[in-house]
Amino acid sequence: MKKLTLLLCFAIGAKAQVKTLPFDKKVPIGVSVKGKVSDAIKWQDQTGENIVFLSVERKQVTGVDTPSGDAQTAKVHAYQYNKQGDKYQLVWELKDGIDECPLDVAATFIPKSLQVSDIDANQKGEVSFLYKTACRGDVSPALLKLLVYEQKNKYILRGETYVKMVKEGGKFTVDKSFTTAPKGFLDFAKKQWNKFKVEENFE
Repeated sequence: MKKLTLLLCFAIGAKAQVKTLPFDKKVPIGVSVKGKVSDAIKWQDQTGENIVFLSVERKQVTGVDTPSGDAQTAKVHAYQYNKQGDKYQLVWELKDGIDECPLDVAATFIPKSLQVSDIDANQKGEVSFLYKTACRGDVSPALLKLLVYEQKNKYILRGETYVKMVKEGGKFTVDKSFTTAPKGFLDFAKKQWNKFKVEENFE
């Protein structure tokens, strides 16, 4: 009887762990995503099955200062969906970007920065990623943001990319949201920032 109880406890504990699941990054029926999917991740935790999509959209527009139509708008979108039964429920949504840029526009997620963790070991996955935005005509840093979401709770670092060529940027400010973050979240965010802050490609 004791052995059976231990096995059941182990099974329940294993089921509650945060576990990344294989995913082909296709948008399932019942899920809405704007733009083109650039990355996605799926995991299982205490809340069930979760999916995060990162997507971008870009289009030519006619701006106030660009009547010829040579301005561009670029947007980044991010979504987390939780699956309950055979239906998906939106947990949170993020939208940011640049409107009517007559120069070189950028609004993109940093490659390989999307990941799921369980820093506070509460069997609820935190998803983190970075993205940059810019409207520029020179080799200067872009705006950079790092997001950590644990369900609807959002924590942010804001700053600039680091450009090796001109040795500029790379610094960040800590949003007040981190004052209520679980232990370890800020240290994790700082490590991720330093890992991904260097801007390699210019758009």
